[in-house]
Amino acid sequence: MEKMLFLLSELDDKIDLFQQNSTGHKKLHRRFRYAVFVFTGVLSILAGLAIYFPAQAGLINISILILSTTTATLSSFESLRRADDLWIHEKTTLYALADLKRELEFEIQ
Repeated sequence: MEKMLFLLSELDDKIDLFQQNSTGHKKLHRRFRYAVFVFTGVLSILAGLAIYFPAQAGLINISILILSTTTATLSSFESLRRADDLWIHEKTTLYALADLKRELEFEIQ
């Protein structure tokens, strides 16, 4: 019985760990996605403003260049981090551990 309690305790620890990690990676993934969406929208607006205000086109084009570089950097960093893949794998492992814990608790009773 002592071994079962130890195993349940270890499962609880791992479930908590995977829950924290998956939540962190989900937040990271969403932050990257939202930032890229916002920057892309702002880039579209700036491109329209450059046409509408030809006198300030030089300044607006420099802003477009800087913002597009920032957006590309964020997209590249997101693809390197692969937070979405990590989030999915951690969530899958979390569910498998929870199922294992339920099965173990069922066998104990």
